[in-house]
Amino acid sequence: MKKHILFGMLCGLLASNVHAIDVDVTNLDLWDIRGRPDINNGQPNVSIQEVAGRQALVLNAALALVKDSQFTHGTMEMDVLISLGKGEGQGREFGGFIWHAQDFSEFELVQYRNIQSGNPYAIHYYPYFSGKATLQLYYGDGHTGSMELTYDEWTPMKVVVAGDQAEIYLTDMETPVIFVDDLKHNGAGDNGQIGIFGNFGIEDTTTAFSNFRYEATDTPPVLKGTPHEFTPNPNIVPIWSVSNVFSSDDIAGKTVLTEADRANYTWQPLRTDEGRDNGIADFSKLHRTLPGLNTAIAKTIIRSDREQVKAFSFGFSDNVQLYFNGKLLYSASDIFGARDYAFIGTPGLFDTVYLPLREGDNELWLAVTDVLAGWGTLGEFENFDGIQLLTEGGINFDAETHACTATYDASTTTLDVPCLSVPNALSGADNELYSVQMNVTNAETGSFGIVDDTITPVPAK
Repeated sequence: MKKHILFGMLCGLLASNVHAIDVDVTNLDLWDIRGRPDINNGQPNVSIQEVAGRQALVLNAALALVKDSQFTHGTMEMDVLISLGKGEGQGREFGGFIWHAQDFSEFELVQYRNIQSGNPYAIHYYPYFSGKATLQLYYGDGHTGSMELTYDEWTPMKVVVAGDQAEIYLTDMETPVIFVDDLKHNGAGDNGQIGIFGNFGIEDTTTAFSNFRYEATDTPPVLKGTPHEFTPNPNIVPIWSVSNVFSSDDIAGKTVLTEADRANYTWQPLRTDEGRDNGIADFSKLHRTLPGLNTAIAKTIIRSDREQVKAFSFGFSDNVQLYFNGKLLYSASDIFGARDYAFIGTPGLFDTVYLPLREGDNELWLAVTDVLAGWGTLGEFENFDGIQLLTEGGINFDAETHACTATYDASTTTLDVPCLSVPNALSGADNELYSVQMNVTNAETGSFGIVDDTITPVPAK
């Protein structure tokens, strides 16, 4: 087999545009192998076995990159065999290709998922960012495909990559199952290692690989597929300010935010209006989660030209607390199985809140907690009539206006207006009375507000 490898390399040197290489899956010296951190203390379960008449590489909860491989455009092919698990992992077997890998945390991936045989997620393309699988965020046209899958049979698999597009084949090497129109690691990461992964999930199943080969080309190959029609959503939030990462415990049960809370966070922008996945704010593009550090906030400032109510629809992965002008309006969980037994945690514009906008600046925060396989949010407004979204500015959570009213005798021109104080607005007392002299003319009520520690008259409307 080593002679065959050297012959493939020699062919690559002689050809100007095509570098065809067969990689011996049974020679572990040719592979960099890494285990999944949360299984078996990160130790990969790797072996060379005879599987269905072939010497094969068996990977359980592990991925492997071809050492010193460089791949931008071209074709990858291999045969995959998946055996049904006997215990906890039964039905959750999967494996597939890796490419454009910068390391074991940044790469493109396509997985073959027997548990979804015949369903829309049987074949699934998605990227890894910051060591995070993102399958919950990226799905549908350009990401997932349906077909019937089999166990205990050698099944051919192929990926053809051209620029920021790719075609994915399984069983039928002439008709792609998925046409990918927007590879996520195209650009700075478009030249990287290639590899395979086996059962990067439950440990007691078997995924075997044989006949691994690839051709790296200098120019993009011609693809058979046609890009999907895609119309950008004009009402999405096009850019969020995203906070640093913190523990979900820090915000659990918190119903009111203060200026002291705001001081805990630093912010950086994250665009969502680039590429075909219009609206997705993928937090793993900015941050890596660690045990106990799994939450970040997406923030936008809504500047309204008048007092109005505006519908805001949104999605999230995996848990969310939504704050508006410093107050909790909504919280929910969208983990696997949260909506029904088949729900895999994909976010969509499934939930709507009606925001009572006041004239001027309003502040919307979505605190999103990661659990598994995707971390982020998306949101849209019913329209942008009378509003503008900003990344700078905002309100002072400790200095909101709190109005009080009192009736008066029309024969008088002044009025003492008592008001129960808001805690921490002035002295911090919970039950202290304040009053202010206000001139009242041609009105039945007078009011004042507590603003920046000062009692200020507010004209009656």
